[in-house]
Amino acid sequence: MDAAFALARLTENVNSLLEDGDFAGGEELLEAALARHPDLSPYLHFQLGRLYRRWNKLTSAIHHLHHAVEGAQAGGERLFLIQILDELNLAKRDQHDQRP
Repeated sequence: MDAAFALARLTENVNSLLEDGDFAGGEELLEAALARHPDLSPYLHFQLGRLYRRWNKLTSAIHHLHHAVEGAQAGGERLFLIQILDELNLAKRDQHDQRP
């Protein structure tokens, strides 16, 4: 329960920073959380992928989303995997649309 509360609070903080356009602040929070809680890496990589997609750093987004896919598959988290794959497809589409 404590970890779920901490993740919810972290997500709220990151979303607030993103709404303010502070991508670097969100990145800093998520990277620090990833260093402190490697056991939560699939979720944190997913959040980093979402952040980088919104920041238009699509190569980084795809990189982190692939890590999230691997973690979700290893943990048997099928519903989460679907969510990650949806975000990954959006990032790949965005990257494709940017190419000349």
